[in-house]
This record gives sequence, structure tokens and C-alpha cells, in this order.
Amino acid sequence: MEDYSRVTGLVSNLDTKGLVNSMLKIERVKVDRVKATQTRMKWKQEGYREIATMLKGLESSYFDLLNKKDDLRLSSNYSTYTAFAKINGEDTSDISVAVPGSANFDKIEIEEIKQLASPQKYAADRPMKTVNALVKLDKLNETLANGENHTMTFQVDGKAKTIELAGNYADYNALKDDLQNKLNDAFGEHVIKLKEFKWENTETNTLDSGISFESYNHDLEYLDTENNQKLWDGGMGLIPGLDNKFDIKEPMFVSLGSYAFMSGKDEIELDVSFMSNKDGNHKDTKVKISLTDTLEDVIKKFNSGQKAAKLSYDKLTKKFTLTSNKMGEEGELSFNNQETELFFNRLRLKKQEPQQAVFKIKGEYITSNSNTIEVDGAKITLNKIHKAEDGKIEITKKYNSDDIKEKMKGFIKKYNEVIEKLNNLVNEKKNYKYDPLTEEQKKDMKKEEIEKWEKAAKSGLFRSDNGLQKILASFRRIFNDKVEGTDLTMKELGIHFTKDYKDGGQLKLDEEAFDKAFTEKRDDAIKLLTGRSKIKYGVTVFGHDARYKQSGVMQRISDVIKDNIKTTRTDTGKRDEKDQPIYSAKGYLVEKAGIKGTATEYISELSMKIHKMNRRIDMMMDALYEKEDKYYMDFARLETAMQRATAQSNSIMGMMGGGMM
Repeated sequence: MEDYSRVTGLVSNLDTKGLVNSMLKIERVKVDRVKATQTRMKWKQEGYREIATMLKGLESSYFDLLNKKDDLRLSSNYSTYTAFAKINGEDTSDISVAVPGSANFDKIEIEEIKQLASPQKYAADRPMKTVNALVKLDKLNETLANGENHTMTFQVDGKAKTIELAGNYADYNALKDDLQNKLNDAFGEHVIKLKEFKWENTETNTLDSGISFESYNHDLEYLDTENNQKLWDGGMGLIPGLDNKFDIKEPMFVSLGSYAFMSGKDEIELDVSFMSNKDGNHKDTKVKISLTDTLEDVIKKFNSGQKAAKLSYDKLTKKFTLTSNKMGEEGELSFNNQETELFFNRLRLKKQEPQQAVFKIKGEYITSNSNTIEVDGAKITLNKIHKAEDGKIEITKKYNSDDIKEKMKGFIKKYNEVIEKLNNLVNEKKNYKYDPLTEEQKKDMKKEEIEKWEKAAKSGLFRSDNGLQKILASFRRIFNDKVEGTDLTMKELGIHFTKDYKDGGQLKLDEEAFDKAFTEKRDDAIKLLTGRSKIKYGVTVFGHDARYKQSGVMQRISDVIKDNIKTTRTDTGKRDEKDQPIYSAKGYLVEKAGIKGTATEYISELSMKIHKMNRRIDMMMDALYEKEDKYYMDFARLETAMQRATAQSNSIMGMMGGGMM
């Protein structure tokens, strides 16, 4: 059997590979031309998708109902007001006011704020750790009268100071006042505050007065000195070495000391409910805690899924607070087991009843469970008690176009980026000197050279593109056509095309004209921008023009964007001969190029053409490989024939030479 392998001209000395490549040159050129056409299609697809992405960005920023505060189609975003609250012509912080576009008032007067709403809560009546003296006044006076131990030594934030007691105190108040004055002189006012409390004197079976030394935001310690020790036995009743340090990051068996609230258990469940006064519904907070938990852990656990109340700790005052989630007299907090009661008692919490806000407006007292109220559309937050004799709180509003103006500047900037991109594409001239590179050509080029070449080859790819020109024309038309229901024009509103025709329909904002229009013709300006059509988008049974005429400028822009990038088909309102609904096509750019990450990525017009081109290229390459194999087989046969001829010639020559000898 003959072997038609790819011989290399061993007998014929022919450049077989070179000859075959030369003979296939025309076929390879044909394949390269088809590949170049396919590459241009891919480039076009990328270009269309880039435009779709820019339009989507414009839509997401200014025409998205999920982002209502920036949706330029909504009239409420153009009715922005600045509110002023004054008492006798002076600004006041007694209230805060927010004025939405729907607010309907010229002036609101609040005559009095009698009380603020507060939730039901349990608040600590004293810090978690205090320096307390169980004073026995008679014994103390006796000790001091003997001329001994007249001094007490305290330390605040590491600095120790000694004060001297006067003695011969008539009563507890005299002792407390003397101590307070001397502590103020030593450490400064408000550093250590003295408070009186009652304690049960078991020796006399009476309630005696004690003194609590409280220091917020400072570390206080009654030092363990000899004189302090003697005063402890001499009637002062203040333990040397006692301090006010309390750390919620320590385990509870350290920070709280007493384990009584655990009822002898390793773990307990805190169970708090809030019962609504309106409907009887209740919300519960249930968390499990153990002695090894820190109070910081307990706060996090309690508040992570809190429904009934919130637990908080003030580092400054060293006090805990348990606050209902509802303001005013809306319901009641309750502890549902003994361990919960014992725990919150250990945090020194005392019940405080809720109260409603009470304020006077339009001559009447009104109550509210919330400090935020709504009057004639204005949202008013009551911040402080306000007495009637201090004068009325007057609330007024003034239209503010600054916010919408800034938003319009942002829109125009993003819109102009789209217009500039479209204009550059449709007006760019084609450079006929550059075609897409083949893989063979790329092998001999650097990356930078390839990028530079392809940039030139892509030039003019969208020149005079009908689809992109239609998008541009649709946008330009919007700013020239009138909107039903108003005679105001976009130019009068201060939004018009730039003077340079090369900008191709880019916009410019005349801020002075914009402010004037919104001051003098606000309703017309809002109608021009946000007019709404009763005809649903995509419904063409009434004609596309009917919706267009009724729609404001921003809705028209939104519709043009949808016309080009919507990924779903819409019901046109029409029926076919079988009485089935007729649906519109997807957006032009979606139909043309598809969008990555969606089903349209593979079923767009260009995607289908690129796929068909792949099949055509595969068929052409199969034909080329088949022809290449045929040529190599032909040359192989030639080599075989020449090898036989040479062998025969050598044989004859050998025979002839042998006969002559």
C-alpha cells in the first residue's frame, strides 16, 4: 500500500510545503475575508452593547421607580421647599420641620409644647457602682470632736487629694454641704457629686441618711489610708479601697458579683414582652444568658433580635436603660419570669411610665404618641418643651430650586455623555487602510501595536448607522416638541441645545432662566417635565403619537431609552386574526446585539449572524484542509514516481556498465 504522507521533496528537491501554501493562498484569503467580516460584526456588537450600557446607566440614575428620590419623571421631586421655624423672628431649635412637595400651607403656628412623648422604660436610678458612705452622724461628730481623723483622701483619675472635715455637724445636710464644697475645691465642680440616700440602721432600727459619692466619666477611689480606715470605724461608714470602676466587658460573675439573679442556674432566659394597647398584640424578646457572658454580650444578644425593647448602657453615667420600641402610651412592657425581674433589678432599673406629646395648635391642645407629627402636609418633630409665654413658633416655607437644579445638572452631564458617544460613532470616518488582523499577522506584532491597529480598523464602523441616527433624532425631537397642557418650552425653562452644531444635540442649563421658570411658572415647568400620559407604554392600539404628545419631556426620554434597551416584549393592545395578543419587539439595541448576562446575549440578530459565520468558516476550513491533503498526496505520488524512475535509471545504468567489463 502506498504511503501518501506529507513528504518534503527528498527525491524531487521541491519545496513541497511552500508550493502547497502558494496553491492554497487564494482559499486562505477567502477565509480571512470572512473572518474579517465576522470580526467587524463582533466589534459592532460590542459597540451596540456599550451604547445600551450607557442608556441603562442613564435610566438607572434618573428614570428608575426603585430610586424614587432621583426619578425625574415624578412631579414630587420638583416640589422642594425649605422650611423655617422662628419665634419672634428668631430661628428656633424647639422643633424640626421637613416639607415635602405635597405640603399645603402658608404658615403654621404652634402655640405651646407642654410635654414630649416618651416610651415606657426602665431606667437606673443610680450608677452601677458607686462609692457609698453609711453615715452614723452622732458617732462621726464624736470621733471628730476628739480631734482625730479629720481628713479623707480620694483619688480621681489617678490624682489623690486630701480634704479636712469641719466636725460638729448639725445634720446630714450640713455634712453633705461641707463635703461637697471641699471636694469641689479639691477636684473642681461637678467632678464628684454627692447625693443623699436612706439606709436601714440595724443598731437603732431607724432609716438613716447615707451619702453617695458619684463621679460620671471619671475613675473615683476612696483610698485605703490609715486615716480613712479610722473614719470607717468612726462613723463615716465608707469602706477604704472602694471605687466606682465598672466594666461591661468583664464576665458578669466579675462585674455584677451577686449571682442571685441566676436563681442557682448556669443559664437563664430573659423574657420581655410589649403588649399593644390598641389591638392586644404583643412582641417578645427572648435571649439566653450565662454568668460567663459579659454585659456587653447581653446587650448585643438582647438587641440583635429585639422586638419588644432595647437595652442600652451609658458609659458616662454608668447606668443601664431598657426602652420600649413604641413611643407614648401605646402599650406596656412586662417581664415574663422571675429571673428576668431579678436580672433587671440587679441593673438597678426602675419603671418609668410613658407619656404622650401634648402641644397646642390652632387654639386646641392635641396629644400624640409620637414627637413627630404631620400638620397640613408638613412633618414636624417636637424637640423641646415650649412655653406659651415665650411666643408662638411660626413655620413657613419657601420654594427651593437648588436641589432640583443640581439634580438636573447631573442629568444633563450624563445625557450629554450618551449624545457625544452616539455622535462620535455616526460621524467617525472609516480608515480604509486598516482591516482586522489575522492570527498570523498578530504573531509578529507587539500588544501595543495590535491595539493601535485595531483602533484604526474600528474607525467608521458605525458611520451613518441608521439605528443610532434614529436614537439621536428621537432625543433631539423631544426638546423641540411641545407638551400637551402647557405652552412653556424647554428653552424658556433654561434647558436648550448648545450653540456648537458639532455637539449634535448636547444640552446646556441656563440657571437664571431655570430659577425664573420655577419661580414664576412652577406648575407649567413641572407639567413640561413630568406630564403623564394615561396610555400605557408599549400600547400602540391608540397610536404611539398619542402617548408622546401627552407625556412630559422626562417620560419621553425614558420611553426612547426603553425603545432601545428593554429586554421584554410588551402588549401592544392589538389582536391578531386568531384573537391573540400582539407583542412588540424588544429594544432595538437588544434585538440587534443582545445584552450580556441575559437570554438575549445569544439570540440577537448579530449573535445569530456571528454563529452562522462560524459555521461558514468551519465549512471553508474543512474544504481548505481537504484540498491541502489532496495537494500533499499529489506531491507524494510525484515523489514516489520520481523515486521509481531514478531507481530504474540506476538499474539500467548498472546493467549497461556491467556488460562492458
